[in-house]
Amino acid sequence: MLSFEVRKPGGESEVRKVNRDVIHIGASSGNDLVVRARGVLGRHARISVAGEELRLDVLGSAPGSDVLLNGAVVKSASLASGDRIQIGEATVTLLNGPAPNPNRFSAPPPRGRDAFSIASAALAPPPPAPVPAPERPAPPRPRAVEPAP
Repeated sequence: MLSFEVRKPGGESEVRKVNRDVIHIGASSGNDLVVRARGVLGRHARISVAGEELRLDVLGSAPGSDVLLNGAVVKSASLASGDRIQIGEATVTLLNGPAPNPNRFSAPPPRGRDAFSIASAALAPPPPAPVPAPERPAPPRPRAVEPAP
């Protein structure tokens, strides 16, 4: 049995348990994991259980309906315990499952304009060292005034 935490915008969350080999995720009531939030399609994604392996496959396709796994856009990917799946404005976290593979990348390397921006930043000269502010002299001490005789 797999456990998921479904978190909606505004912080509302609940834990759901599903005991199936194929788990459909989406906004429609016929799904095994119903997620009602902006940007979630009727049948958005599927998690397949094969022995100890979990596989996420994106089923829906519409503008703005990308599925992010730990911050990276995916169409299909292996899942591990602790993975965060963002579907629309909701986040589904796998609370149990296979242990994470330490050799697995959590996000693919950047491409296109993002890769260029990162490369430019890496090749840019370092910023100049900060110049310390000049020291301010201490304010004069008040003089003691003696009363007149």
